[in-house]
Amino acid sequence: MAKNHMMQAGKSSISVNARALFGVNPFTLKVEALDYPSDSAAVSTPFRGQAAEVPGDNLKLYTGGCYCGAVTLAVKTKPWSEVEIKEDNCSICQRNANICIYPHRDSVSIHGKENTTEYLFQRRFNGHCFCRICGIHVYMKLHGPPKAVVDKLPSEKQKMVREMLAIVPVRLSILDGVEWSDCHVKRSDEGTAGYVI
Repeated sequence: MAKNHMMQAGKSSISVNARALFGVNPFTLKVEALDYPSDSAAVSTPFRGQAAEVPGDNLKLYTGGCYCGAVTLAVKTKPWSEVEIKEDNCSICQRNANICIYPHRDSVSIHGKENTTEYLFQRRFNGHCFCRICGIHVYMKLHGPPKAVVDKLPSEKQKMVREMLAIVPVRLSILDGVEWSDCHVKRSDEGTAGYVI
């Protein structure tokens, strides 16, 4: 209400990402739409590369990228109702409001990787790739545990690590034309589960 009043009065306001507040679980917050006009139109980022040739039926091509267009991405995927879409509550995803899809690397084409910078955190298993110009988080690069550690794991754990490293988590909000009403977002507090060694 205060934000709406200040915007109508033509004064500036400060917005805070509630996800960045310690001790606040975003999954328990009630989300309400504010009733004020938006001053920004939808931003579309055309893909500048060559989309992957992915065999299969019922696949659709989605493209998108960062705000300035220096990093663009194309992904071929099944209908959203059949795609794993996840919002977890790990420390960095919580702050970035990440909702991601997890396609196989063969289904993802990235143009402008040289314009990204990668942030590796905690155990350095996951790299978050941001546009170095506009700062938008576009995708993740999975590194996993060190090879020497993986080689000592039981064969089923080694297989799980290989399968996880074959995906490219893509931030869903950077894609254009997503049919949000068809998306079923799974919320999870598991954070980095699956990499426990």
